[in-house]
Amino acid sequence: ATPFVNINFTGTTQSALYGEPPDTMGFVGNNQYVQFLNGTFAVYDKATGSSITQISDINFWQSAGVSIDENSTAVSDPRVVYDPSTRHWFASMVDFEQDEFTGEILPGNHILFAVSHDSNPLNGWSGFQITGEPSGTTICDFPRLGVDSHGVYLITDNYADETALLPTNMTILSIPKADLVTATPTLSNM
Repeated sequence: ATPFVNINFTGTTQSALYGEPPDTMGFVGNNQYVQFLNGTFAVYDKATGSSITQISDINFWQSAGVSIDENSTAVSDPRVVYDPSTRHWFASMVDFEQDEFTGEILPGNHILFAVSHDSNPLNGWSGFQITGEPSGTTICDFPRLGVDSHGVYLITDNYADETALLPTNMTILSIPKADLVTATPTLSNM
């Protein structure tokens, strides 16, 4: 059969974002389309394209229980996926701090990770702040988020500093999916 577009709508516009590039990311679930960009987390009705909610990315992480000082910390590189087998959403970003005098991005940043409470992304999330690289001497960047039948996987490239062209190493995290879809999600078996 020939695929066709059932609905077409405008998502978050550039005026609602900060920074370049916006790092566009979105995923379709059972009833919603979730769009996660630098600056904005938005949920749309999949059937109509109507905007249901739109909040800042910082507010998303704070409402998921992640402590972020928005005066000194920024977030970037959003990812979101819906897992139909568990009927949960998973989201990630990285945080970073800049030196107040030089503007240089400081090493020792974090991977932010969250799991929705159920299949509805409006019903709350549980969030975690994970050390990006164990030594704390690199800047973790460009996170990737994947899901399979067993787990959720987070990967970052880690750079010596913000001017490095090639990563020094990578962080690869494997989290059992069963640990994340309980009433109290945990990273204890990561």
